[in-house]
Amino acid sequence: MQLNIVAKHETNNDNDMSKKEKLIDKLVSCPSNFTWDEATKLMKQCGFELVKNNGSRRVFRHTTGLKIFLHEPHPQNTLLEYAMKDLIEGLKTVGEINETSI
Repeated sequence: MQLNIVAKHETNNDNDMSKKEKLIDKLVSCPSNFTWDEATKLMKQCGFELVKNNGSRRVFRHTTGLKIFLHEPHPQNTLLEYAMKDLIEGLKTVGEINETSI
């Protein structure tokens, strides 16, 4: 299985596109060091808004209405694997990541 990044960018700045693609590449590899800050930056670049709820509960709400519910990690800043998988599925749903078989 191969994941392809869809070039769906709201700006024409090559640096921003490159950073977004790098973050998507890092996310789909589910590393142990993917941070909450990287997640929020990526999701905002993909059309999501961060909504804070009670405690550490957070919602990434996309312009299409899709909602991804997560807990902001604490005291560490790194995401757990299940949270990364939820973000990946959300990005697939809104067309930022396409899944194709080899």
